[in-house]
Amino acid sequence: MTGFLTRWGLAVAAPRSALALADDPTVAGRAAGDLVRAIGVVLLAAHTRELVATGWVAVEVGVREAAPAFLRALSGASMFGLVFVLVASLVVSLGAGRRRNLGRDFDLACVASLAPVTVTLVAALWARGVAPLGVSGRGAVLIAALAWGGALTALAVAFARRRVT
Repeated sequence: MTGFLTRWGLAVAAPRSALALADDPTVAGRAAGDLVRAIGVVLLAAHTRELVATGWVAVEVGVREAAPAFLRALSGASMFGLVFVLVASLVVSLGAGRRRNLGRDFDLACVASLAPVTVTLVAALWARGVAPLGVSGRGAVLIAALAWGGALTALAVAFARRRVT
């Protein structure tokens, strides 16, 4: 049994192996859980300052006043990955043709989505620790994330089309 970090590493370094694991019907839904965990890592690692400030406001003023800041941090950490997985799952399902299996197609899309989530995590850590990203830097990050995720989505479509129903 492989752990979350191993599966995330496979999605980044050996995507064919990660897609093969995700397409296994005996572990349905595990890839979706991995995507949620990865988004949690982004939230904790890239939005630490916002989370600490939100916690401070919650303790000193109240949870109701802290909620908007927490939701902004959560949205910032999750929006790109969630939108990407939505689009990728539609692409994989449509691309699978008659071998379509919505649950397994979604799992494949979740693996493909780990690449853009990884790019956004690295970019956010870079921007926090090394140098802020300007407009061109953010554009380059977006292009890299979409290109890598798109390539993995195309690979996921190929996996879905070879699936034995």
